[in-house]
Amino acid sequence: MMRVVTVDADDKPIGIKLREDITRDDLYRASAIWITNPRDEILIAQRAFVKKHSPGLWGTAVAGTVEEGEEYFDNALKEASEELGLTIPPHELIEGPKWLVEGTHRFFCQWYSYRADIPIASLSYQPEEVAAARWISADELRTALKEKPHEFVGRGDGRYEELISFGLSTR
Repeated sequence: MMRVVTVDADDKPIGIKLREDITRDDLYRASAIWITNPRDEILIAQRAFVKKHSPGLWGTAVAGTVEEGEEYFDNALKEASEELGLTIPPHELIEGPKWLVEGTHRFFCQWYSYRADIPIASLSYQPEEVAAARWISADELRTALKEKPHEFVGRGDGRYEELISFGLSTR
């Protein structure tokens, strides 16, 4: 059972809850990695169809909830390994923006950027987390978000543009 760090409005830890006990009133932490390659493509992943939230939707390649005993950075590296079988050298992970996300759940998401040329065939998906992954150009992603926002986590809420800029600025 996953034990999740709950935080206050200033992102200071205030407790621990079992993941299944988290309610809309709770704030917790998540981390995510925006992965780009030397061709300025972005790695996106399709969430497993068995996921409780946003099954089958496309989004950032790596994301996860910060558990008890973890910090954002540690969680991001762990999630990359667990979800995609990807080992990221810690010194190559670049810290980016931290956002408060308010939707079905409320959480702080600390973003990171990583740039590498990773063949899709080399990835090893965790089946309960990831159904597929693919590289997409920034322009293709922008078009897909406009034409098919219902296929993406966050429904093209405007933050993808910030992430595209962030990821491409860290080359």
